[in-house]
Amino acid sequence: MKALITNNAKYWKTYEYTTPGTYTVTPPKDTLCKFIIVGAGAGGSSCHFMVWERGRNGGQGAQVTGTVSVTGGTEYTIVVGAGGAGQRIADNGGSAYGGNGGDSTAFGNTAGGGKGSGAHTGYYDGGSDWGGDGGTATATAGCTGSNGANYSTASKYLTYGGGGVGNSSTAGNGQGGYARLDFQMDSSDYTYTEDHFNVKVCKDGSTYKAINT
Repeated sequence: MKALITNNAKYWKTYEYTTPGTYTVTPPKDTLCKFIIVGAGAGGSSCHFMVWERGRNGGQGAQVTGTVSVTGGTEYTIVVGAGGAGQRIADNGGSAYGGNGGDSTAFGNTAGGGKGSGAHTGYYDGGSDWGGDGGTATATAGCTGSNGANYSTASKYLTYGGGGVGNSSTAGNGQGGYARLDFQMDSSDYTYTEDHFNVKVCKDGSTYKAINT
């Protein structure tokens, strides 16, 4: 958590959640919250059967961004989805399915996790496999959602939300989800010790800006 000074009177109090789980946050007063949530990516599945080695990637997680009005004193629940687990077929054949990535949610918005890929070994054709579908975004009014790409290992935001790699030898886990909340506050919501101690500030014209430390 860190406070970012955006002008002479207003601050942004930032919360970032990078570990899958359920969290709660309570703003001290009515304000605006800018947020980003990313659904977790899915696990990739790979197979190995005799001389054929195959694999496909899991689906990329969806993303939702927006600005919402929040009520002071109200507890809001934030969920960060886990990445799906990769699953490798045994050397003697069979089927394997990567786990689906978990959804990430905030303020009635859902960034869906990507789906797991699958693989199946066949005695005559050497096997078949298919990539995981991308996650689906469900956004409320004023927010924007973007669906995840099918069988994509690319991160949706920074290093979060990518599908797991599936190839001939491994079945990678999907990346976990992510949530960031930026609450706009005024200076009365802060104490020097908690929020300003590690923030360096420079003046650019009439505006004070924070320098990340």
